[in-house]
Amino acid sequence: MGASGVLMSLGYVLWNVVSSVGLILINKWLMDSVHIECIFMLTSMHLMTSWLSVVALMKLGYEEYKPMPLRDVLLMVSVFFVTVASFNLSLKLNSVGTYQLSKLLVTPVTAALQFMLHGTRVPIATQLSLAIICISVAFVSISDVTLTAGGALCCVVAIFASAANSMWTKSVPVRLGLSTYQVNFFLY
Repeated sequence: MGASGVLMSLGYVLWNVVSSVGLILINKWLMDSVHIECIFMLTSMHLMTSWLSVVALMKLGYEEYKPMPLRDVLLMVSVFFVTVASFNLSLKLNSVGTYQLSKLLVTPVTAALQFMLHGTRVPIATQLSLAIICISVAFVSISDVTLTAGGALCCVVAIFASAANSMWTKSVPVRLGLSTYQVNFFLY
């Protein structure tokens, strides 16, 4: 990869970090300062914006529409909506730090579920990295006094729903011959 490819990759990573963190901070501001109480409305606004972006990509010719079986659509949409709504509710009930820590736990939980359900093993270096993440989250969580019982429940639901969603969004496109954007058309 040449210098321009490296710069482009760094640009994508930077955009991902800035947009993700910015969206989280805007959501927290909307909930705490503007007092948006309806988490499902906020979630629906996010999903509608994402869906319109996918439609725009299709209209511009970057992707094409492909149908997806209704059963798969309903299952994936349900789990995806629970994931986003639970994380948004967790952000409302907890601090941004707690929210971010719960997001970090999605990867270790996904790896554990893949091992328990499918026998998929991850390399020892990855296991050690995931163990460090889990230990770090435990230490930080102990000192975070803004965790509420309802917020903790939302975190657990969001983590497991996100892990299930992550596994499906990797396996369903392969099984159905769809790209990620084609699946996202139905998710959003």
